[in-house]
Amino acid sequence: MTAHGFLAFLWVTGPFLLLLIGGVAVWFFIRELRGNRPVIILWSVMIGLSVISGLLMKGVFWKTPAVMPSGPVEIIFEPGTTPHEIARELQRAEIIGNARALVLAARLTRTDRAFQAGRFHFPGGQDNLEILRTLTNGDTSREFVTIPEGLRAHDVAGIVAREAEVDSARFIALTTDSLFIAEVMPADGDGFRPSTLDGYLLPETYNVWYRMSAEEVVSLMVGQFLDLWRSDLSQPAAALGLTRHEVATFASIIEREAASAEERPLISAVFHNRLERGMRLESCATVLYALGRYKRRLFQRDLEVDSPYNTYRNRGLPPGPIANAGAASLRAVVSPAETDFLYFVARGNGTHTFSRTYSDHLRAARSQGDGILVGGRAAREEGREGSDPPPDQGGTR
Repeated sequence: MTAHGFLAFLWVTGPFLLLLIGGVAVWFFIRELRGNRPVIILWSVMIGLSVISGLLMKGVFWKTPAVMPSGPVEIIFEPGTTPHEIARELQRAEIIGNARALVLAARLTRTDRAFQAGRFHFPGGQDNLEILRTLTNGDTSREFVTIPEGLRAHDVAGIVAREAEVDSARFIALTTDSLFIAEVMPADGDGFRPSTLDGYLLPETYNVWYRMSAEEVVSLMVGQFLDLWRSDLSQPAAALGLTRHEVATFASIIEREAASAEERPLISAVFHNRLERGMRLESCATVLYALGRYKRRLFQRDLEVDSPYNTYRNRGLPPGPIANAGAASLRAVVSPAETDFLYFVARGNGTHTFSRTYSDHLRAARSQGDGILVGGRAAREEGREGSDPPPDQGGTR
């Protein structure tokens, strides 16, 4: 039995128990003086009062509304809403039949100051005790929030704000808060810790409380990344000589370049092969990140943008992730396809043509017209303007 139910039980049975104890005492006294008739009258009065008390308490604690709503009702209670206001709103929504009875039940069970704010789903047909349990236990509705692969932190913040009213400004601020990063992201084996969590917010579907704190949501997403790293990625990454930050960075490029699940291991293999040969990655996705905007085609002037993220000018991986990669892209980094491809070019339909030689690559590229046709996930975002410059992702040791 819950604490609320136990208190309600005492309120119902208390008068009866008191009358019973008193009645027994009086019965022994009267029996010695006048016989049994007064005892019968006393017991009748006691039972009548107990029945009346029980009926009154039943109406306060266990009565359900006469009218059932047509379906579950969603109600939002803002912080500072009083028990009277909550009860009136529930009565208007036909969740309860009598607002005064709910307030009285809350006072009798001493829960009137424990009501929680938030978004609640009431199925209907609940008695007042069940309503009180929902309001005081903080059983606010959960939202299944899906984070697509390949987004940046400000995009993720916008989704959780829209779907569950999480504070987006606070969410974004936390991703670059060094003290918070130190709390949720342990340093890797080399003592490295990233200076931003953008790239470590694992995309998947999360069960998020309505108005959950930004700290909890960011911690949840980073925690999922770390769980995946420990279970599936850390050992094969070590075998390839890759650190955690390098895997997150590598995977983010694959995520932006790939639109087809089947091509992730192939794109991974191309980049591995190029890195092993000392070739530049020459990833269009990194150029777009450096430019801060999305384009359908890249031209020579775009490829010359001065940025450490421009892998057409700089060798090796960029300083940090360019997006939040999903589990499939992270796994593709440590499980590349076995192939000697060194090049790929977008076909314009979400897939790529892969080549082993530069001459084959040039033939495939010429068929796409002027400039470099952007492919993969980035191609779907043509015309969308970026608003934030790439952050410094040097991290700390």
